Parts: sequence; structure tokens; C-alpha cells
Amino acid sequence: MVYTGKHDRLFKTLVVEEEGNRLLKKILESILHVKIEELEILRNEFPIEEIRERVKTVDLLVKTKEKYIHVELNTSTGYRFRNFILFSNIISVKTKRGESYNPKEEYIHIDLNYVKGNKGREISEYYIQTLEGRKYVKNIQIIEYNIDKKNEFWYTKSGKAREEYKYLLLLDLEPEEIEKKLKGDELAMEYKDKIEEINQSGEFRAFITVEEDLRKKMNTERELGIEEGIEQTKKEMILNLYSVGDSLEKIAKVVNLS
Repeated sequence: MVYTGKHDRLFKTLVVEEEGNRLLKKILESILHVKIEELEILRNEFPIEEIRERVKTVDLLVKTKEKYIHVELNTSTGYRFRNFILFSNIISVKTKRGESYNPKEEYIHIDLNYVKGNKGREISEYYIQTLEGRKYVKNIQIIEYNIDKKNEFWYTKSGKAREEYKYLLLLDLEPEEIEKKLKGDELAMEYKDKIEEINQSGEFRAFITVEEDLRKKMNTERELGIEEGIEQTKKEMILNLYSVGDSLEKIAKVVNLS
């Protein structure tokens, strides 16, 4: 199994922590359709205010000149409520630190969804508004990208569309695919080399195995009480563990099958 940029650990290592944030800027520019000159990576873990409160960690929180941007990478169903709670917390924390309840900054939440077979639209935008389109607040937006649908761009869209979204789609490509589809793109080739290096790193693979990764997803969905997501994650776990050569006995034990 090859880990790609849709894996949150690898995303943070190769995209968020990249010097100069060149790739991250390109990805956000393709999503928001604006030029980003300045980008500040903010702390992604929020302080615990009560004893029983759980640690709240987001995949990415950045600030541009006039925007707070919260990004989550989702590889299984049942993410919306959790991500909305995290997004709401971000707005609350930043508002508390401000001088008024009418901030000039925009708050944007972005879901990058890597859920296979998702039947949703390629891109969905959400606002707090009436059925007639009157916004309750003007500076809050949620954008949902179904990358599985977006990947069809490689085959169905014009060269201009592929060029616009190539860095976003890059995150779901394995090194061989990057070489084939983006050969000659300096930034993409740098990213490809780093992906290959990390996947060959025993330290990285020991840190996050297929088994641990999928078990964590299932535990998250169980905590949220999302039975549909649990069953889907179980299926993913079985297929992935089987593909890397684990025995049926071990697979049954991992997913608690009787």
C-alpha cells in the first residue's frame, strides 16, 4: 500500500510543513479562486477548558490577510458533524479574542473528501441563509470537495480545468501517476520525490500502519455513533489488511468479527 497526500500525517509533513508553503498556496488558490500572497499556519490544537473536555485537533488552520481557513481531510463517512463542531469552535475562539462581534475576517471551512463511491456533487458550497438566499451572517462559508469525483477531471475536462485543479488532485495520486500526469511540473516532481522517500521510510510506516490508521477511523465513528460509517470502515479495514498479506485470523481479531 502506498500512502498519498490524502493521509493526514503525510499531508501535514509534505504540504503544511513545506518551506514557503508553495504547494499549500496553490491548493488553496484553486479552491478559493483568489491569489494568496501571505499565509500563516496557526496552531491546530485548541486549549482544554474543562476537565472532561476532549483534545480538539484540526488537520489545518491558516490565516491569510482577510480569511481564517480550516481544512479537514476525510477518508470515511460521518465527518460532517465533527468538522462543523471544530469549525464552530474556531469561530468562537477567534471572536473571543477580538474587540467586537462583527469581525471583518471571513471564516471558511473546507472538506477534502476521499470517500470512494461518494455520490455527492464535485463541489458543494454552504452558507447560513434563508431559502430565498438571504444570509444570516455574511462571513461564514463551508466548501465541500469530493475528490473522487474531481479525479474524473483527468479524463473528462479540458486542459484548462485540469491545470486549475492539478495541485489539489495531486494529493490523491501515487508517485507513478504523478510522473505520468504531471511530468515536467517542478513542484509536482518535488512532491513526488518526497512521497517516495517517506513511503520507503521504515520509521514512517512503523508510526502509522494500515491497521492502526483504519482502527482510529472506526473508533472515531463509534464515538460519534455513526453505524453506517463504522460498517464502511470495517470493509475498508478488511480489504486493506488482506491486501498487505495479513491472515484471516488476524483480520477477524482486528475488526472484532465473530
